[in-house]
Amino acid sequence: MLINGREPRVLVACPTLGLNPDPDIWLNSLIRILNGFRRENFTHAVFCPYKQLWWQANNLIWDCAFSEKFDYILRIDDDIHGVPDDAVSMLLNANKDVIGAAYCNQRYPYTVNAMVRSADDTFANIYKGSTKAYVQSVQWHGYEGTGVEHVELIGFGMTLIKVAPFKFLERPMYKGEEDCPDDSYFAQVCLDNKIEQFVHWGVRLKHRHVTFQNAGHLYNADTLEMHPEINKENNESVLLADANKPTEVANA
Repeated sequence: MLINGREPRVLVACPTLGLNPDPDIWLNSLIRILNGFRRENFTHAVFCPYKQLWWQANNLIWDCAFSEKFDYILRIDDDIHGVPDDAVSMLLNANKDVIGAAYCNQRYPYTVNAMVRSADDTFANIYKGSTKAYVQSVQWHGYEGTGVEHVELIGFGMTLIKVAPFKFLERPMYKGEEDCPDDSYFAQVCLDNKIEQFVHWGVRLKHRHVTFQNAGHLYNADTLEMHPEINKENNESVLLADANKPTEVANA
């Protein structure tokens, strides 16, 4: 794979560095990511802005990508782990402008951070509560498989971004006045500029203590705690679900 006659360049970027000191968790995943790019003959660099405000750190990542002529940004968070060995190749082979791995939210209801809106409104308005629209995981839409699915918001746990489609957009990318998380703000930038986003169900990560295997059980436990009137013995068969199926994790 060559871009303009040279090896492609990727900036592996994490805006924080509050890493788990256990090398078998985040560090192991980072090494797997870098080895994945080496196998694909990519030139790569790792950039973790230090002691920066959140929005400044994200802007520094984009500034670095533009100034140093990177072709891709792999935007990662410091609380994901369990990256598959073939994760990089799967994201690259999908050949999308923006495509991210599938991973469950660390909080209730533990659905996958791959979202769509219920109505045509901005993510800022949704998070401010000034609209009846809401976001929901695409798990609710009945998808099953390991392929690629179109979304309107992909979480930044591990997201591969082509730099070229953003070259002529207004900068800084983040203005510092956002009323929603950075991935939601970025998703709005993509929507406004007709840049499509996707989730790759074949690349599944762990997010802190939440995995695809335990997300359904965590949902059940939290639901029963919040609703003690539920008779667990009579409803357990309804609540429990196969956590390996994306659609059922959302409901389980």
